Amino acid sequence: MLSALAHLWLSYTVERANFTAVISLFTLLFALYIWIIRTAHTEQDYKIAFGISIGTRAALLFSVPNLSDDFYRFIWDGRLLAHGESPFAKLPSVYSPDDLAAFGLDADLLSKLNSPNYFSVYPALCQLGFWLGASLSPSSVFGSVVVMKLYLFLFECGTLFLLPALCAAAGIDKKNTLVYALNPLVIIELCGNLHFEAVMIFFLVLTLYLLRSIDAAPTKNSWLAALTLSLSASAKLLPLMFLPLLTRRLGWRRGVWFSAATLSLTLLFLALVVPLSIIENFFSSVKLYFQTFEFNASLYAAARYVGNRFFEYAVVSKFGTALALVSALIIVVLALRRPALTMLQCAETMLFSLATYFVFATTVHPWYLTTLVALSAFSRYRFGIGWSGAAALSYAAYQSPPYQEQAWLTVIEYVVVFGVFVVERQQLRQAA
Repeated sequence: MLSALAHLWLSYTVERANFTAVISLFTLLFALYIWIIRTAHTEQDYKIAFGISIGTRAALLFSVPNLSDDFYRFIWDGRLLAHGESPFAKLPSVYSPDDLAAFGLDADLLSKLNSPNYFSVYPALCQLGFWLGASLSPSSVFGSVVVMKLYLFLFECGTLFLLPALCAAAGIDKKNTLVYALNPLVIIELCGNLHFEAVMIFFLVLTLYLLRSIDAAPTKNSWLAALTLSLSASAKLLPLMFLPLLTRRLGWRRGVWFSAATLSLTLLFLALVVPLSIIENFFSSVKLYFQTFEFNASLYAAARYVGNRFFEYAVVSKFGTALALVSALIIVVLALRRPALTMLQCAETMLFSLATYFVFATTVHPWYLTTLVALSAFSRYRFGIGWSGAAALSYAAYQSPPYQEQAWLTVIEYVVVFGVFVVERQQLRQAA
């Protein structure tokens, strides 16, 4: 109950600029989270904790996101779609006052967009949620927020009910579900701050569920899994990084067909919201995202810090691309070399692949880590959980405009993350 009250306090009353309140409540919530997981021994304890996780998510349906302003872009895209206009056709900054009025937009909404000079980067299932929010509440920001939150809440409920079934299929205690169900970052960022990783996670977990018994019904399950993985990628593109691993898991012949089907379906779903004539706008923004944005990075930030002292900007500016290539190579090596015979082995390799991507990335917003938490439910490793707690330190950047990261807090965050990983790696080796 104390955990639920702290969630309500944080989501309904605290402003992002009040870092002291944000980090204090996050610390309290994370401490309660660890305590509940460690003390929930009985079936009754599990049911109570599981019920609290759903109830807390439902209680956040009517809060306006307070730690992220991305939802204004969601509403912008949704209103364009509701008026028959593609959000990928024009930059928000070029809309005239007459254009704004014609599409149900206004100057106030435009002023709140954090990237008005970039095309939208949100794929099909995100756009579906945006469209629902605008269609069911065409003129109210709050109404659109509630509709989109309900959309995500349904996917979160789906994930929460899939996780115990997947735990049972994998032969592990269903109480591992609580690792995801009660995680403060997951609840706050997905159901509180309206991030569509909730959709991606649901379909990724469903993909793992379908592949749990791939040997029993290979053709049917692999085709369904290709569909669900493409739907996951239609919320966020990240799951496509798992194709090399799943290709190996399925066997090369079946795996190649699986990958081809997944990519084809992902492109098909994208084409439903991005006309082919302007699809380059979508990919140009994705490219700019990787080249331009920097936030809460680890290895990239360290490389840039050193590079600025020894190299020209032309060299340093290529660090992001170089690290992305290194990350991709490591992910492929993990897919080819780590065990992938069972669902648990597959999920753990996914965990390492995604963690590798984030370690080398230029931008790691806290909500990105929610997928790591979901995969941690099926892994012996808990560094992803530690990362989900330490990432709250990154909110210090928003204390006052112009927003600026606190480098010393970023160092603390990653010392915690790498420290937890090294310690548990050593413990697992000793236990082997």
